[in-house]
Amino acid sequence: EVAEAEGIPFYPLYLTSWAKSDLSLQDILYIPNRINTIRRMRNICRRESVDLIHSNLPYALEGALTARVTGLSHVFHVRDEFLTTYRTWWGGPGGAARFMHRMSDRVIAVSTNIAEEFDRIGAEDTVRIIPNPVDIPPLDSELDTNEVRLTYGLPTGRPVIGTFGSIAQWKGQLDLVHTIVRLRSANESAVAVIVGAGVGDE
Repeated sequence: EVAEAEGIPFYPLYLTSWAKSDLSLQDILYIPNRINTIRRMRNICRRESVDLIHSNLPYALEGALTARVTGLSHVFHVRDEFLTTYRTWWGGPGGAARFMHRMSDRVIAVSTNIAEEFDRIGAEDTVRIIPNPVDIPPLDSELDTNEVRLTYGLPTGRPVIGTFGSIAQWKGQLDLVHTIVRLRSANESAVAVIVGAGVGDE
C-alpha cells in the first residue's frame, strides 16, 4: 500500500526458502512454482526496464537466477549468519558463500562476521559491509538517568554496558559476558545488560 501510494509498481511474488542442508522432497515439488516465479520476474524486469535485482533474502534464489537469465546486475543482501549451516547440496561449508559470490556483482553483509564467511573463500573483493540502519530518537536531555537505573534495578555510580538484539551465538553477547568478567578481575565494577529473545535453540 505504501509503494502504491508513492506511485511505485508493486508485484507480489511467490518465493520459497531453499534447503539449508539436504535437498528435500519439498524442494523438488516446489521446482515448478520456482520456474513460474523466475519467468514472471523476467517479464517484470523487461516491462519495467529494470537494471539491477536486489535480493534481500539470500536463501530465496529466484532473484539471482532471474538476474542470470536476463543478464542483469545482481546484489545479494545477507542479513543473517547462516552460511556455515548450509551443507550437502551447497557443496559443504562455504558452498553458499561461493554460490552467492558467483551469482552476484556485489554482496552486502550487515556485519563483519558475515563478511568473514566470504573472506574465507577468497571473495572479499565482492563484499561490502553496510550495517542495518537504526533510527534512534533524540535523547531527552532532562532524563534522570539515576531514576532509569532504579526503574530497572541497576546500581548507580557504575558503568552499564548494554547489548540489544536477538540472543544468538553470532550476535556476540558471549563476548560481552567475557569482557565483564575481565573487567571485574581488574577490579572494575561494570554491569552488563543483555536485552533480546533467543533464536532457535539458543
